Amino acid sequence: ATSGMGRAAAWRGETERALELLRSARDGFASFGQDAWRVDAELRIVEARLLAGDVHAGPDLDAAMAAVARLDDPGIMTVWGLRLRAALLARAGDAAGADEQLRSAVELAGAQGQAVEEVAALEALLALDPTNEESRSLDRMVHTEGEARDALALALRLGDEDRDEEALEVLRRIAVQLPDARTIFSTRDALKEVVRRADLLIGAVLVPGAAAPKLVTREMVKSMKPASVIVDIAIDQGGCCETSKPTSHSHPVYVEEGVTHFCVTNMPGAVARTSTFALNNATLPFVLALADKGWRKAIAEDPHLRNGLNIHAGKVTCRPVAEALDLPYTAPDSLPA
Repeated sequence: ATSGMGRAAAWRGETERALELLRSARDGFASFGQDAWRVDAELRIVEARLLAGDVHAGPDLDAAMAAVARLDDPGIMTVWGLRLRAALLARAGDAAGADEQLRSAVELAGAQGQAVEEVAALEALLALDPTNEESRSLDRMVHTEGEARDALALALRLGDEDRDEEALEVLRRIAVQLPDARTIFSTRDALKEVVRRADLLIGAVLVPGAAAPKLVTREMVKSMKPASVIVDIAIDQGGCCETSKPTSHSHPVYVEEGVTHFCVTNMPGAVARTSTFALNNATLPFVLALADKGWRKAIAEDPHLRNGLNIHAGKVTCRPVAEALDLPYTAPDSLPA
């Protein structure tokens, strides 16, 4: 979680915050002996610095290249990593080397069926040399795929470039981690069809601070195949299925409408020690900020921490909570000093 927050901060241009989170993630992975994830965090640090224009020629660039050299391990190499190496080579003035890395990225993405990553590599290749004939043919392909990505952003109702890029980064991670996964635009009709065909339905809907919407109706559940299964991860926020009700680790399942439901609250409690470490890694930077700066200065400097403020001095400062409880909402910025 800390690594993901760091990447998002880097894309928003919050370099210092991104580096703080990514270094924390790197150290956490190192302490658990998770070398592949540690290397990934180190590479994300290089990426954050590149985005900020903070990697310069000389020893600084050499150190970044040394970090990226770990990609030579086939178990670590990714399309994103090859694009990162290409960016460093281009920064060093080695256009031929950058071209070679990007072509490898295109080939690897195509072999793995990672359409979003393939387009990203093609776009970088086109930007590197837009003059030759092959680049012009690539331009046509990128244009077509780019329209698909624009349609995706529109379907996700994302209204600004930062969030568009974050959504595409999520899709890139899905393509890497789940190469056989298929994404579908979320419409009522599409959901009905997917639920009807599903053997296993996992509900993971989250509206921060608010109850989860009931996206899966009882009629949809009735249409599911006999002995199919629903896992409602959103149960801590009330669940996203009309037939969901909280269960426990000692009695985790029940059957309704012929479908087995698993709706255990606090699912991470099944692996308490591991989940505690994960939660600590994700929250420790915020705890330190509150301890070092005090809550007023901390939330003034960090909009994400400010968005986490729910109640202060008897006033509800989180809009979804206020709406869910039918209480007046007070903006955090308007709180008295």
